Amino acid sequence: MAGLALPLLLLLAAAGCAAPPPRPTEPAPVAPAGIEITFELSGGVGGQYALWTIQGDGRITRDNGESYTIPPERVAQLLDEITDAGFFDLRAVYKEVECADCFSYVIAVNDGRRTHRVSMLDNGRLPAPAEQVVMLLRDFVSALASAPSQPSRGAI
Repeated sequence: MAGLALPLLLLLAAAGCAAPPPRPTEPAPVAPAGIEITFELSGGVGGQYALWTIQGDGRITRDNGESYTIPPERVAQLLDEITDAGFFDLRAVYKEVECADCFSYVIAVNDGRRTHRVSMLDNGRLPAPAEQVVMLLRDFVSALASAPSQPSRGAI
């Protein structure tokens, strides 16, 4: 019996020294499904028009029928960037002067808790937060158009 006691003690000691289970990693921010960002651009010398609707689940549609799908984490990141730029503190309208060839933007954001809509005419005098939000969205939609995968037409 004494011959079995030592291996049994070693086995019990080894079982008590097992490594703790791995800690779960921090999940990436995921945009709630209720999030929606719309970005409407019109004007310029050529009379451009485009409307993008970005959903929290990563679905993006454009007025011309193009649709895209991106990871919801990227939508959450865009929403964070827009919020950090001060979007929810902007006035509802920035149209102090008329300008025939200026770009006009209508941006609406629902972050799941609040909704805000801003209409602006870019005459070169927008406040810095408004310019930053416009640049974030213009860069975002430009990256969609230049992505290696071709956009789909119709439903996603």
